[in-house]
Amino acid sequence: MRFNDGELALLKGIFENNEGAVMTLRKFLLQGKLTPVEIKLILDIGQSPTMPVIRKLFLPEIEADAPIGQSADLFVGVSTANKDSESVWLEIQMKQIVKEYLDVQFNIVEGKKVKPILLSDLMPNGKEPASHCKQLHINLGARNILLGYIDIRSEELKILANRKEESVEEKEIRDRKNNTR
Repeated sequence: MRFNDGELALLKGIFENNEGAVMTLRKFLLQGKLTPVEIKLILDIGQSPTMPVIRKLFLPEIEADAPIGQSADLFVGVSTANKDSESVWLEIQMKQIVKEYLDVQFNIVEGKKVKPILLSDLMPNGKEPASHCKQLHINLGARNILLGYIDIRSEELKILANRKEESVEEKEIRDRKNNTR
């Protein structure tokens, strides 16, 4: 597993049986309007030892010592097969915006002074000149990736935080079943 026991314990400390906390983090990442209670929770998360684990979940980096098949970053999913260089370049640009957006949002949580990237700015307003069509394509693609990606990672956070630990006996039973296959 990409996360060690200590990292899982940190996630559990805030998010176990607390879907509201997961939803608040999601709401913040989607730049929704937060209540004073939600703002406090986000600020607390940003100053907690859990923040690097949340970053690791949402902004993964290649880790040479990760289990086989679990080392990835945002660019692993960029499809290069049967695509022309221009299409690949567009997708790379979209993923770069996704990475920058999430990094800025996490910097804000951590109390760092950064210039926000507004999700609404990635949406076309219909008044852009045709000469900006490539950047509009990139921005809209990045926005759409972000919407799905934040939901997928939020669901993964919920699953990790609520994962039940296996007892030694349960592990032995599972291992015996796997060995008979």
